[in-house]
Amino acid sequence: PGPANVKVRAVSSEKKDDIPGPANVKVRAVSSEKKDDIPGPANVKESSQIPTSSVMPNELLGFATRDKDKPKGFETKKYNLRKFDPIAKYSNNERGVWSEDTTMTLKVEKSSFASGTFRDVYLATDVSTTKKYVVKRFRNDIKDLMKNRGKDVWAEARVTVQETCVASYFATKFNSVSKQTQKLNYVSVHLSEDVNSLTKDGEPVFIENFIDSGNDPYKRYISNNGHVYTDTPPNEQELCEAFVHFTLHKMNGR
Repeated sequence: PGPANVKVRAVSSEKKDDIPGPANVKVRAVSSEKKDDIPGPANVKESSQIPTSSVMPNELLGFATRDKDKPKGFETKKYNLRKFDPIAKYSNNERGVWSEDTTMTLKVEKSSFASGTFRDVYLATDVSTTKKYVVKRFRNDIKDLMKNRGKDVWAEARVTVQETCVASYFATKFNSVSKQTQKLNYVSVHLSEDVNSLTKDGEPVFIENFIDSGNDPYKRYISNNGHVYTDTPPNEQELCEAFVHFTLHKMNGR
């Protein structure tokens, strides 16, 4: 069990963004129960974090100028979805099981509507239910960078899904002991393969439910390298910081 109150400071061994964060934020330790032995499967390794910086404004402008050159229309593709269960046991001492979940046929737009640090995002629609999804693919420059660094794209994709599923598990644990009215939830993510119709080469894709945020803009609370963003509502920010500390405690400092 940890102390009744702890102070949390954003920590990073990498260069932080040049945005000042709070000197100290007080959060309440949300649990003193026994730590869960949920490190995930033995083959889960730390993400290579390629790269750690966000997309720069000049790059976004570059994307905008190339809109007229983007392909139009959509492609209809069938996907076999795989999911990861971080707490299911596949041996006596290890946890984490991959399994086939379902198959769906999606109409996927040929042009991405958003691009993040690692992946391009495409809007998709289930041909049977008309429900909207997003299909995410590693950006070409990221795949080239992985290849140059000797990284396997499929291994990185599996780690990405595994990390999200483990974090989602801990969010459920956190919500069960947190006294805050607000709760943390992770979008479920499935891994599948997208086969190029011309080259027949397959690449990993991530499929998630589409979230229509309306007029509520995307907000970032804590970056991958530990920077705390202070332009978000304090109650939401402190909740996210408390969750980060909670997972650190539960994972024995890992």
